[in-house]
Amino acid sequence: MRKQETPSTFTTQNIYFSDDIVQGINSFYKENKSNALMAICLNGTANLLIDFESFTFSSNDLLLITSFQTSELLNKTDDFRAIIMTVNEAFINQAIINSQKKIAALMYAQHNPVTVLTVREKNSVIQTCQFIKDKLEFHNETFYTETIQSYIIGLFYEVVGIVSPKQIQNSKKASYRKEQLFNQFLELLVKHYKKEHRVSFYASQLCISPKYLSTLCTAISRKTPRDWIDDNLIIEAKVLLSQTNRTISSISDELNFYSQSYFTKFFLRKMQQLPSEFRNKQL
Repeated sequence: MRKQETPSTFTTQNIYFSDDIVQGINSFYKENKSNALMAICLNGTANLLIDFESFTFSSNDLLLITSFQTSELLNKTDDFRAIIMTVNEAFINQAIINSQKKIAALMYAQHNPVTVLTVREKNSVIQTCQFIKDKLEFHNETFYTETIQSYIIGLFYEVVGIVSPKQIQNSKKASYRKEQLFNQFLELLVKHYKKEHRVSFYASQLCISPKYLSTLCTAISRKTPRDWIDDNLIIEAKVLLSQTNRTISSISDELNFYSQSYFTKFFLRKMQQLPSEFRNKQL
């Protein structure tokens, strides 16, 4: 009989490694959801809900999730094994200056969170991740942060180099401009979704009309700005309900709902259950 393996975890202030996908997904909610997640499936299968769409994550698959996305583990097989790494996006942004490359990677991940790798690609990425993990232990070295950032840059470009040929190359200026606006909308959303629930607020910040913002978001992501706002509110509400002891009234206030009653109706409409029912199921 095979002995049950204890999940392995390694964490620093900016980077988190684990071979337990439950811990990996949970770490994704830390630091105000400002982490990017990358994982490589070594064996078995996991089913995930990403931006409320179902995805299967199997052997030789690469999983990419940005801080703009919502994620939830639905189930996994008993033989599931993976390497999971989450990195604080501020740490990534300090290291990677090329915004066009970052936008391209962001757009690819949003539309294709799961990518099938060749054996050679998988082994190469695993080797790079292991190298970074080993280097993290030498935290007393001079220029430690700069050294780790240089390795993160290398991993970033390695992954972009792998996924780029797998996506359709249609980087016309017009479409690139739309992608820029869409990503600016997502950046604004991460900063303001708790306080600003109005589509008109985000449109005004981008100097475009609410109608154009809706058309743009739907064309790129198949979701309206209203969907994006509501999805972020729901995922935050779920985290606060399941991981804190705060009252429903307090959570309602933090998410800037007009009243607890309004928040409860919103949650019921989205989740088909009351906030209290959802919390009780997590106990």
